[in-house]
Amino acid sequence: MKKGFDGYYVKCVDNDFVVAVIFGKNANKRERSSFIQIITKDKAFWFGFGYGDFTVNRKSFCVSIGNNKVDCDGMKLNLDDGNVKIKCDLKFSTFSKIKYDAMGPFRFLPFMECRHRVVSMNHRITGIFQIDEHEHIYNEADGYIEGDSGKSFPSKYLWTQCNSFTEHPNISVVAMCARIPYMGIRFRGKICIIHIDGREYRLATYRGARVRAFAKDKLVVRQGWGRRRMLLEITAQNPDENMNELFAPIRGKMSRKIKESIIINVHYKFTMGKGKNEKIIFDITSDNAAFEFG
Repeated sequence: MKKGFDGYYVKCVDNDFVVAVIFGKNANKRERSSFIQIITKDKAFWFGFGYGDFTVNRKSFCVSIGNNKVDCDGMKLNLDDGNVKIKCDLKFSTFSKIKYDAMGPFRFLPFMECRHRVVSMNHRITGIFQIDEHEHIYNEADGYIEGDSGKSFPSKYLWTQCNSFTEHPNISVVAMCARIPYMGIRFRGKICIIHIDGREYRLATYRGARVRAFAKDKLVVRQGWGRRRMLLEITAQNPDENMNELFAPIRGKMSRKIKESIIINVHYKFTMGKGKNEKIIFDITSDNAAFEFG
């Protein structure tokens, strides 16, 4: 990789403790490094490593930086920068995978600014996560994993993810909308994937999806017509709540500061059909959603 970035986002959720771990590497003419970023409700942490410390096997999903590793079986961390110590030993259940590449046919286009992948929409987590003296034990907690690679994060985007609905444990949602530059033009790219009881619904640019609202606290995406119409409405109740800073790539350099909340109240409503044929598939809210607007 001469210039660009490659990163993986690992989220672990239960009612008492939520954490996201980002394994990544970046490179440009002046900077080549790898890193681990960690974000909780209250804080964000950065641990720097050498560029060569990062290894990844996308086919089998295995990412490691030094003696820190995440794969299909679980995640292990052993981090100490002199100010904070973070350790974990987590086991994962079988991943809930999406049917095909999140980018659809766009994955074949060259020169895309950013490419997105979803590794697991949902899986169970068991084990221990420790920050200094604070030790949390996960027991059948909720897990989610995704990845991004390319040159830069989009200049404007909204992203949200949740698979922690108390009364609906078999629902998982991830949705994103971004301003995409490509070959001298700009368009709104959107990918929304929903898993319900083993069934997948997908709204995406390459499937004809249209954006009806795209704001700091709201995303509404529609796809199809008549009985085949799907409408996903997402609203963050307090989009600035519990926000922490993370570093994001600009042309391969981790110099952009973005804000993310990994524990925020978000409302999700998904309907199919229209008029007298409209059916509400779900209309639910979670306090353990992740939300980011850049």
